[in-house]
Amino acid sequence: MNQLSAFIKKEALESWRNYKCLWLPALFVVLGIMQPLTLYYMEDMLAFLGGLPEGAGFVMPTMTVEEVVVHTLDQFSQIGMFAIVLSFMSTFTNERKTGEAMLILVKPVTHWAYWLSKWFVALVLVIGSFIAGLVASLYYISLLYDSLSLSSILITGLVYGVWLTFFVTVTLFIGTIVKSSAVVSLFSILTIMLVLMFPVLFGEGALWTPAGLLMLIESFLFNDPISLKPIWITLSLIFLLLLGGTNYVTKKEWSI
Repeated sequence: MNQLSAFIKKEALESWRNYKCLWLPALFVVLGIMQPLTLYYMEDMLAFLGGLPEGAGFVMPTMTVEEVVVHTLDQFSQIGMFAIVLSFMSTFTNERKTGEAMLILVKPVTHWAYWLSKWFVALVLVIGSFIAGLVASLYYISLLYDSLSLSSILITGLVYGVWLTFFVTVTLFIGTIVKSSAVVSLFSILTIMLVLMFPVLFGEGALWTPAGLLMLIESFLFNDPISLKPIWITLSLIFLLLLGGTNYVTKKEWSI
C-alpha cells in the first residue's frame, strides 16, 4: 500500500504540472453550462442569426428538466469523450518511449501498484470533472427550467460515474497494450463510439452492454421500467480490464 500511495502522489503531481486538473474540470463546467443555455435560448439565437426565411416562424418545444439533463449527459459523452482520450492516451506510452517505465519497474516495486495508481488518479480527475460539470449544469437548469430531485441527481450521477469508469479503464487498458499514443486515441474513440451505437444496432439487447447505462439513466428519469443488468455487466468488464491491465505490465518486455 505504501508503494501505491507513493505512485498516486507521483501521478497527482504530474497531473498538476501538465494542468490536467485545471483544464479538464473547466471543460466539463463549460459543457454543463452551455447545454441548458443553448437549449433554452435556441429560438432567440435562430431569430438573431437570421436562420429562418422572412415570415417563417419557429417555436421550440418546451423541454422538461429530465430532457435537458439527458441532453447534457449526451454532450459529456461526446465532447467529453474526446477530452478524456486526449488527457490520458499517453499515460503509459510516453513513459515507455522515454524509458521511465523501465527505470521504475526494474526496482523492487509491485507492477499492479504502478498501473492502478495511474488508473486511480485518472478516475478521480474524470469523476471530479464530471461532478463539477453536473453541478454547474444543474444550477442553470434550476434557473431556466426546474429543479431535479436529489435522489434523481444522485442516481444519475452514480450510474454515469460507472460509465465514465468504464471509459477511463478502456482507454488505459488500450494504452497498456499499444505503444503509439495516436493508435491509443484512435482505438479508444472507435471502441466507445461503437459501444454508443449499440442501442441503435441492438435495441433492448444493448442493456447487456455498457451502453445500457445511458439507457438506464434515461429510463429512470422518465419513470420507465429499468434493468440493473448494464450495471453488473459494466462492473464485470471493468474488473476484467483492470485484471488484464495490471497483469500485462508484468511482462518483461513491456517496459522496453
